[in-house]
Amino acid sequence: MNWKISALLLAALSAGVPASAQHSFSEPVLDVYAMDRTVDPSVDFYTYSCGGWIKKNPIPPDQSNWSTYGKLGDRTVRS
Repeated sequence: MNWKISALLLAALSAGVPASAQHSFSEPVLDVYAMDRTVDPSVDFYTYSCGGWIKKNPIPPDQSNWSTYGKLGDRTVRS
């Protein structure tokens, strides 16, 4: 699929109705703040879609990987 069409589709899906009005809190939603829009999606789509989250949430030194679930589990254990 052409990257321009992908970007247009992504913008249309994220611009409509606020995520809180579309979904319950238990359903995943598109988090545009987790994206890295400086990356060309046709070159590295993973970094384009997840790069913002990766930059804001580096892997802690005592972990081998890190995810939203790992972050939640770590917060739960510590509190």
